[in-house]
Amino acid sequence: MNPNERILCIKRKKTHYDNFGSVAHRVAEINGLININGNAYGLEFHKSLSDNDICIQPRGVAEDNEKFKQFIVQMYVRNASNTKAVLLRRLADNMLTPIQGHAGLPDGVDNEHSYLDLDSLYNNLYYNVCKETREEVTGIMPLISMYHDRFRFAYFLNDDINSRYHVACTFTLVLDDDVLDRALPSITSGEPEKHKVEIVDLTRIDRYEPIDPWLRALLDMERV
Repeated sequence: MNPNERILCIKRKKTHYDNFGSVAHRVAEINGLININGNAYGLEFHKSLSDNDICIQPRGVAEDNEKFKQFIVQMYVRNASNTKAVLLRRLADNMLTPIQGHAGLPDGVDNEHSYLDLDSLYNNLYYNVCKETREEVTGIMPLISMYHDRFRFAYFLNDDINSRYHVACTFTLVLDDDVLDRALPSITSGEPEKHKVEIVDLTRIDRYEPIDPWLRALLDMERV
């Protein structure tokens, strides 16, 4: 962990504990705007970060700090028949996870306060999920470029039991089965010292334990 990394946080309404609602919310786009039913914090994704009461904190300050929830962005790639997905096996604890990382301050931003007033929450999440995907896995960003109509912000995840200090915003890329199969040889870990790419048979997901609780919630939503 880099304690100086500047990451996106939302301030808790209470010092001790907030209930963001259920573990997983499905995201919908209505009239061009992102909407989440049961969104306890009233997040409006096309409004500015400041309007959403979001701040930037050093990770060393926000980590395990009951005043904040940190934003995580996740990338989930699967085939259209929902039988195969591209996931990561974290080497530190052998946990199966999505492609994921903290949302933070974009590279090159000099004036943090001006940035919070001018950029939208959605733009920040979009920037960060592309950045994390580019850094963690090779071969997926070209697919996002070619099949951008299949790339969408799909889920807002909160798990106060297993991850009290984080919320996750999950983007999905759903590709035709043959398109994903052809791409698989070019999809490799960009950080092999941290994780390896695992192509998962979703019809036999339980054999891939241990599975990150957020990923489990995501997979449950994907079955509906």
